[in-house]
Formats: sequence, C-alpha cells, structure tokens
Amino acid sequence: MMFLVFLGGLLLGLAAMGILVKTMMPAMMFARHKSTLGFDETVAALDESARDKGWKIPEIRDLQQDYREAGLEEMTRVKILYFCNPQGGYRILADDRHKPMSVMMPMGVSVFEARDGQVYVAAMNLGTMSMMFGGTVRQVLQEGAENLKKSLAGIAG
Repeated sequence: MMFLVFLGGLLLGLAAMGILVKTMMPAMMFARHKSTLGFDETVAALDESARDKGWKIPEIRDLQQDYREAGLEEMTRVKILYFCNPQGGYRILADDRHKPMSVMMPMGVSVFEARDGQVYVAAMNLGTMSMMFGGTVRQVLQEGAENLKKSLAGIAG
C-alpha cells in the first residue's frame, strides 16, 4: 500500500512538473521588452547601440517583406537584427562538442510591431540559457546577456 501511495505521488509530481515546464518554458527562453520608440526608430537605435557595445550586425532581415514576396500579406512589421560577438562565438565553437550551438549564431534579436501598434524587442534569454551549461559556454552566454542588456538600455525595458 505504501508503495502505491509513493508511486501515485511520484507520477502526480512528474505530471505537474511536465505541465509547469511546458507552460513556463517559452517565457523563460525568450525575453520580450516593450520599446519606448516607434518601429523604425527602435531598429535604428538598437543597431547603433549594439554596434557601440561591440556587437557586429552582419544582417538586418525584413520578415514582413519576405512574407509579402511569398504572397502572404497579413503581417505587421518584423525585422531581425543578427547580433554577432566573434570573440565569444569563437570561444564556444573552438570546442567541437559545442559546434551544434552554431545554429544560434549569430543571435537574432527581433523588433516587431504587435497588432495594437506597440513595438517590442525580443531575444533569447541568454541569462536563463546560460544556466543549462557550464564552463566557457556559460561564461560567454552570461557576458552576452549583460551586453545585450546594455544594448537595450534607453530603447526597451
């Protein structure tokens, strides 16, 4: 009898944990910040601020334009600025075990306009992601999180 109570409690706990992870994970993995500026001003200010903080921005992609060219008209403005830190990326990718992380490099930082007209900046939550790793990867992601925070200062919070 005691075993059945234990087993039932264990299964209930696992189910609760699964539900919690499924509902909370998106909010934990991605950070969304309300911009204090208009859409175009946010893109320009973020580009300038990021470059001033040492990021390289190899591309700014206009997703709304891409979708329109594909015949999909119903899309508010969305641009992705690709943030690259060559030194940090190199430190991670120097170890073959971490090369799969290259799929996230450079890191996309999205500026998007919601249907109500509000502008947001969204990015991976590097601070939270860093907790899943150790060593160099953790350190680089934590440094990136601080640098991203500095890049957003005065633009989105």
